[in-house]
Amino acid sequence: MAGRTALAKATLSAIPVHTAIAIVLSPWAIKTIDRLRRAFIWAGSFIWAGSSSVNGGKCKVAWSIVSLPKELGGLGIADLQRVGLALRARWVWNDHVSGRVPSSSDKTVLALANAAMKINLENGVAVLFWSDRWLNGRSVGEIAPSVLAAVRPRKLRATVAEALPQCAWMQHLSGAVTVQTFVEVADLYDHLEHVQLHDTPDTFTWSLSSDHAYSTASVYGAMFLGATIPWELRKSRRLRHRQKFGFSFSWSSMAGVGQLIVGSATAYKTPARASCATRGARPLIIS
Repeated sequence: MAGRTALAKATLSAIPVHTAIAIVLSPWAIKTIDRLRRAFIWAGSFIWAGSSSVNGGKCKVAWSIVSLPKELGGLGIADLQRVGLALRARWVWNDHVSGRVPSSSDKTVLALANAAMKINLENGVAVLFWSDRWLNGRSVGEIAPSVLAAVRPRKLRATVAEALPQCAWMQHLSGAVTVQTFVEVADLYDHLEHVQLHDTPDTFTWSLSSDHAYSTASVYGAMFLGATIPWELRKSRRLRHRQKFGFSFSWSSMAGVGQLIVGSATAYKTPARASCATRGARPLIIS
């Protein structure tokens, strides 16, 4: 099984990578590829062998656990949906570093990139005013959500260089002004009052990697931050722990001193082999 797992990682999981970089894999495509990987790992079967699926009886562990990283008890099989998000975050990073406004409209990818990037605002040409986290690590939408809700859709991709001078961002608002919106506009104005733009390009650092540059592995790993080992695995590990480290106790007296001899689980289950199992045991002296 270890060989099939390694082969599935190197081939079946790698084939859709180039497609996932450019487009979003549909749920049908992900389900089909997962069915092929599951059949190959658990049964060694594949489409040219006349079978491209495997029934539940042969699957020892749920696929949601198999696709977890090894640190969380899984087999390290790539989760294709998460892999696609991590791969497409590259384009957001490349656009920012190249001094361009991100071309991606995928909200999840943009949110991942914004959470991982630290922005050093300079000329504001490559920074989105409403959605990027350029105000002390926060976005305008986080500071003033009611104001963001009042922005005209065509102005949501305005840059800082376009919206900041002469408070041009106020002209992006439309609709009725509520009391909450008015309060948040005043608060946002206080935040923006001392922001100054410069002639040098904006700079960006990637907070998820040690070299501060984008990597797919760093984004993929960040999606499992805060995750814990599933209850099913913790329960089975405790059971194996008890079976492996069972104890047997036998008392013997020697010169009036009680002596506790700790045996192995094998000695406990098979009394006839107790003498062999405990022959090399180190006694614990209890006076």
